[in-house]
Amino acid sequence: MTVNLTLGRRSRLTAAALATALASGGGAAAAAASTPDHTPHATACVNLPTLTEVTYKASADTSAGPLPSVGDSATYNDIVYGLAVTTGTGTLDVNRPVLGVVHGSLTVPSLNAAGHPELHLTETVLLRDGSFQVSGDVDAAVMFGGQWVTLTATGTSGVYRGLTGTRSFQLLEALPTALFNARYSLCPPATATDPAS
Repeated sequence: MTVNLTLGRRSRLTAAALATALASGGGAAAAAASTPDHTPHATACVNLPTLTEVTYKASADTSAGPLPSVGDSATYNDIVYGLAVTTGTGTLDVNRPVLGVVHGSLTVPSLNAAGHPELHLTETVLLRDGSFQVSGDVDAAVMFGGQWVTLTATGTSGVYRGLTGTRSFQLLEALPTALFNARYSLCPPATATDPAS
C-alpha cells in the first residue's frame, strides 16, 4: 500500500517560504548539485550546529506492515531552517531563514541485533552555499524515541566540496508533519569529527 502524506496549512506556508527562498538565490545549490563543481576544496570545517528541519512532502510504501516494518520504503523532502527548536510544541516560525532542502529516501531492509527495524537512509542536502550526500543506518526505536542519530556526509559542491563529516538529527514530532532539530559538521578529511563528541 502506498501512503501519501497530505500536510496542513503550516506545511503549505513552509513550502511557500522555501519556494521564495530558492527563487531568491537558493536555487544555485540545486543547479550546482547537477553540474560539475570546480570550486577549490575547502580548507576549514563548516559547522551548522542549530538547525530545524520540517518534512513538507512524504510518500511511503507500507505494504509490509505498519511503518517501519521490514520491506517498507519511503521518500521525503524536508525544509532546512536556521535556528533549532527547543521544544516539540508544533509551533514553527515560518519567518526563520530558509537554508535549503533535504531530499531523502529510506528502506527497512532488516531487523537489527536488538530486534528493532533498521532504517537505511540516503539523502541529498541542497543548501544555498553547496550540497552534500548523506547515508547511513539508524535504529528506528532510537530515532522515534527522540534520541540524536548521526549519518555520514560527503560534500559534493560549493563550500562542502571535498569535505566529509556528519549530519545529525533529533526527531521532535512525527506525523503529520515531522519536525527535527539538526546539525551538520563537515571538515577536510584530515580533521573530520562528529560535533557531538
